[in-house]
Amino acid sequence: MTEVLGSPDRLKKGYWYVGSCPSISGGLCEKPFENTNGSRATCCGGSDDSSGGCVPTFAPPSVGETFTSDPPNPLPWGQEQPPYGSALGVTLSRFLATGGVDVSCNSGARQPITSMTVKISLQPASAAWIENELSKRYYGAHVYGSYPQFSEQPAIDHPSSACQGVQQIGFGTPQAELDCQWFKPLDPGRYDIIVKVCQGDAQCREVTLPTPLTVSLLDTTLVQP
Repeated sequence: MTEVLGSPDRLKKGYWYVGSCPSISGGLCEKPFENTNGSRATCCGGSDDSSGGCVPTFAPPSVGETFTSDPPNPLPWGQEQPPYGSALGVTLSRFLATGGVDVSCNSGARQPITSMTVKISLQPASAAWIENELSKRYYGAHVYGSYPQFSEQPAIDHPSSACQGVQQIGFGTPQAELDCQWFKPLDPGRYDIIVKVCQGDAQCREVTLPTPLTVSLLDTTLVQP
């Protein structure tokens, strides 16, 4: 098939047109038909046999479902936690994210991760237990924290301060990791861990991880709702 349209005119509304010639005079095409012999443009070819044309679109980023906790069995902020004393808190790490893949051109390309944030929130069932059951055992017990709670920077002499140097790994690439998120959980109970991830095309995703963080009372280490 003879291609009768020049490159600037061939790509229209997602289709790549070769065109056709109704008549030829002196070896030249007179008034070619422009909207004929079209095929859908793809990522790696303007048509089945041409290059260019497809504009990729990407899925939202994804978030891994696991994390690590140091210490593995944290206590409420302010309860004694030897050997450091009364203010150990908890450091959460190993939050993983993957940039969204190209879903329109099948190029296999992925978006780079640009940001990750983590926050924790006391579950409603745990708050109700503190206000009702725990307050009967300990007079005046109530929910101390305001939620959601974001990570903080520990004091320079705190054991967790050594972890603060490298928090972001692989940012600007499709595979990223966020570490050393330090929190001061004020209340016992179960905490939702909420992770927000954004990628290069400005798409973001916020998810609650399936496994909550459990903060236990020191005297019984009893896990409550």
